[in-house]
Amino acid sequence: MELKPEQLASRLREALPPIILLSSDDAFQLQENSDAARQAAIRQGYTQRCKIAIERPADWADLIQQAQSQSLFDERKLLEIHLPNAKPGDSGAKVLQEYIGLQSDDCRLLMTMGKLDRQSLRSKWYRSIEANAVVCRLWPIGVRELPRWLNNRAKTAGFQIDQDAVQLLTDRVEGNLLAAAQELDKLLLLSEDRRISIELVRDSVGNSARYNSFELVEHCLLGNIPQALRMLFGLRSEGVDARAVLWAFSYETRQLSDVLAAGPQDAQRRVQQLRIAFPRKKAMQAYLRRTAGQESQLLSRLCFKVDKQIKGAEAGDPWDSLAELVTLLGGKPTPLVTSTLRH
Repeated sequence: MELKPEQLASRLREALPPIILLSSDDAFQLQENSDAARQAAIRQGYTQRCKIAIERPADWADLIQQAQSQSLFDERKLLEIHLPNAKPGDSGAKVLQEYIGLQSDDCRLLMTMGKLDRQSLRSKWYRSIEANAVVCRLWPIGVRELPRWLNNRAKTAGFQIDQDAVQLLTDRVEGNLLAAAQELDKLLLLSEDRRISIELVRDSVGNSARYNSFELVEHCLLGNIPQALRMLFGLRSEGVDARAVLWAFSYETRQLSDVLAAGPQDAQRRVQQLRIAFPRKKAMQAYLRRTAGQESQLLSRLCFKVDKQIKGAEAGDPWDSLAELVTLLGGKPTPLVTSTLRH
């Protein structure tokens, strides 16, 4: 039986199925759901964990051996097999079908593997597994799906998360599911009323750096150069890695490039369509009204220069170049910036 990812947790609270098959190319989702299956197994008395490494066809025999062997302490056990390419081969297919005939209440099998392709889904071994197992294919969570994923995750934990907070958190992690989960877990601990607001997200970011890179970029977009420079110097004095600040500028530059690709007449409308928090939309619109995006190519080139300086591939202090980025994005590029980057 195949389940959707959101159905898996409730199914694991029931009697553990003989076989659990999890398939995904997303390492975070595969790990998290595997851990959930292991915890469910422990709760139901399958306390002995036996990992079977499949490195050559002959290793499949270990599955049958472990399924038939008795534990010294009469413990029920969870057998685990991981297949990165989701293809067991002829030997594995034969052993899996043999294993199905040996099913016992004392043994459960957890299989994790990469993405199942069409050929695998039509194979005899998969059809046999599907008829005797719970199968869950975990699709990658993209930037578009991330807000819904964060909402569902907060709701499952018994928390409410404001839409602006969801969008700001989505902007911050840029599709990195592990980072999104870690940030949300931190916010759940910080919330005092089981509600996550945009203010809480901002304060949480500020705990790791009193002046955070995203607020710095927003001040640049708004043309508030003195405040942006104070924040930049604050980040430097606190020992923040220059790469973290560059990442925020690079991300904003990519967003601006996407907006400007719609054409001058549609740029403002394109900003409204972006899945970002309202304060950032307002800041981007202010930047476009002030500059019409005329410096976007210079921004990309200056970001590239900072990256090379950080890596030691170009002379100069990356923090000085980051200050030039502040003035350029703020709408007042210095003569040095324009003269060195236009050539």
